[in-house]
Amino acid sequence: MKIEIWSDILCPFCYLGKQQLELAIEKVGFTKEVEITYRSFQLNPEAKYQEGLNMNDYLIKQLGYSESELAKNHNHLIEKGQEVGITYNFDSVKICNSINAHAFLHFAQKHNKASELYKRLFELYFVEGANIESVDILTTACDDIGLDINNLMVLPNQDRDIIQAIEKDQYMTNKLVQEVCRIFYLMKNSA
Repeated sequence: MKIEIWSDILCPFCYLGKQQLELAIEKVGFTKEVEITYRSFQLNPEAKYQEGLNMNDYLIKQLGYSESELAKNHNHLIEKGQEVGITYNFDSVKICNSINAHAFLHFAQKHNKASELYKRLFELYFVEGANIESVDILTTACDDIGLDINNLMVLPNQDRDIIQAIEKDQYMTNKLVQEVCRIFYLMKNSA
């Protein structure tokens, strides 16, 4: 069975969903029968790392969330995360751009290490509060999972083939959203 997942490291629901999916696959004993391909999706392609700006401040000041609404959402995610072994630390999460992370993930996919790198990057971002826009942090994450990038001539975020793959994923994301919305609309109106 092949599964394609469009995901962003900046998405707490993606982290939760990845963990839930992997546990479900393991529970039914299909770990060898399932092949997962990760696709790039950016929640906020315009985001840039800013020293001192954390996710809570950003969501309240920039996107208009109320503190109570944010606390309710975070508490729900913390509860659901604990059920599958995730310890969210939303107070330490920083706003940053995930494009470099997606480049490193595409490189990891070529070496059958994408799932491991996704997990490590989610941990770095949502638990440790790391700036995953940083190439140094991404390089260390690769080292953490045994993916050697030290002898590359070009880092993944500068590799033209990887950049084109990310652009293709983004195009497919837009196309899928249009198709899913169209199908939903037709199903809703056919009742």
